[in-house]
Amino acid sequence: MFNVDAIGLIRLKGTDGLDLLNRLSTNLVFPLEEYSWCDTVLTSEKGRIIDVLRVCNFGEFIFLRTSKSREKIVIDWIEKYNFDEDVELELVTADFALLSIFQNPDSDGSIFGHSFEALEFCREFQITKNEFTGIYLPNILNLAGGDLLVKASEIDYWKGKLIHSDVQEMKNESFDLLRIMQKFPIWDKELSDQINPLEAGLEKFINFEKGCYIGQEVIARLDTYDKLKKKLYFVEIIGEYLEFGTKLLVDDNYAGEITSCSSIEINNKRFGLAYIYKKYLDVKEFLVPSLNTVVQIS
Repeated sequence: MFNVDAIGLIRLKGTDGLDLLNRLSTNLVFPLEEYSWCDTVLTSEKGRIIDVLRVCNFGEFIFLRTSKSREKIVIDWIEKYNFDEDVELELVTADFALLSIFQNPDSDGSIFGHSFEALEFCREFQITKNEFTGIYLPNILNLAGGDLLVKASEIDYWKGKLIHSDVQEMKNESFDLLRIMQKFPIWDKELSDQINPLEAGLEKFINFEKGCYIGQEVIARLDTYDKLKKKLYFVEIIGEYLEFGTKLLVDDNYAGEITSCSSIEINNKRFGLAYIYKKYLDVKEFLVPSLNTVVQIS
């Protein structure tokens, strides 16, 4: 279990909400069935990332999960293209907390007596009669398990419930390692407004068959003509911990840079994420001479 605080939450209401979001982002989010979800990317006119969103349809309203501290930017971007449509956006990050639960392969795959398979995403469920209700969401890292979206004021109650049910609390460094192993990009590391979705490895969040959206022409051109200069890769690091922005060299030439590095070592290796320039992809090893450290694309 991990209390995920590196997110923002927006509540979207109105009959035109999904349609507007569909015209602004990369994936097909309209129509989106009730009690279902979809990941999509808001992009600028230059095809660069505004933010990555998880869109969850609760029927009466939509929840948009954003990156940390990007909620206001996302609201302003959507409002920029809202021309008297039935759309209402409300910042609700402070009202909720997200507990991400990862299923241990050796466990029975259940939570409070409910099997993970039996629980329905985006549905409310009561643990016992007359007790608090939480909402079950897909796991933030798309691993076995799920997320509980609960009221922020009730976070200690839910943590206690989970710990009493033998769910162990995960440390920050363990969650970060898991995030890196899943190649899950986050804002101010792998994601920025200078990066496009293809560079960040977000192709699965792009529907290349849908109609127009902001930035579509740029992204389509990059994909069709293979114009990417760099891309995000999972790497193994043999040596020292590498800070964000550490330059990777090949024969003293700049070949890329580290965006994330795990503080945990496994078998004398650390793991990380790095943007590597295309012309150096055939290179087996990248060097950080000042730290006597070697980086390899895994």
